[in-house]
Parts: sequence; structure tokens; C-alpha cells
Amino acid sequence: MKNLILFLALMVVVSLALASQESSSVISKRARQSFNLRDLAVPIENQGCPVPLRACPIISIDRSLDLSLAISKRTINKRNWECFNLQTDVNSCGSCDNDCMEIPNVGRAKCDSGACKIVTCQSGLQPKFIINHITGTEGMKCV
Repeated sequence: MKNLILFLALMVVVSLALASQESSSVISKRARQSFNLRDLAVPIENQGCPVPLRACPIISIDRSLDLSLAISKRTINKRNWECFNLQTDVNSCGSCDNDCMEIPNVGRAKCDSGACKIVTCQSGLQPKFIINHITGTEGMKCV
């Protein structure tokens, strides 16, 4: 019964959020949807993001004062989760906490099929494919 009530409350919140998004042309253009569900005790994986998006926790940090951070970084965010496409989102690539722009010395990066691809490195450096010999995973770095 408790799960049913939580599910119904979630549906009401989601429908209200979607209705408010449709009324705002700026918000309706956004590819991802955000909702404030702090008052609901619903596990983050059950937030109901539309396919192919996945719910990821949002860290509430004021990064707007740190001018050395890339423009693509998230700014102040009071929500506790947001829907991301882990296959294409450069700030959540392959997993919620994998930010391609955090690769040391990267200039520009993209997320391709859930893997970070370095487009450009900082001055004088070049992108290079690497293989982690312990895990066998492939990646990129600037050298």
C-alpha cells in the first residue's frame, strides 16, 4: 500500500512537472527533465526517467564562483536528481559520475556510446587511446 501511494505521488509530481514544462518554451526545449522529489522516499533508480534517460544524483555545489572551471560544468542545483542520457551526455558519460570534461588537460570532449572521446587537448598536447592493462578497459588521455 505504501509503495502504491509513493507511486501515485510520483506520477502526480511528474505530470505536474511535464505540464509546467510544456507551458514554458525555454524549458520544453531542454533535452532532459528535472524534478524536485526531496519529499518523496523513492529510491533514485525508481524516479521514472523516460527511456533512454537515467536518474542520476545531483550534487548541490555553487560552482558559479570558480571561473577556472569549464563552462560545461553544472552550476547551482537544488534538485536531488536529474535525468541524463548516459550514452551521449558529456558530464555523465557511461555512468552518473563520469564527467568527460574532468579528464586532465582536455580542451573539448564528447560522449559517444557511453565512452568519453577527447576532441581536443590543451595547447601542445594530443589525444591518445590507452588501455588499462589491469581491467582491459579502453580510454583516452592527453599527452
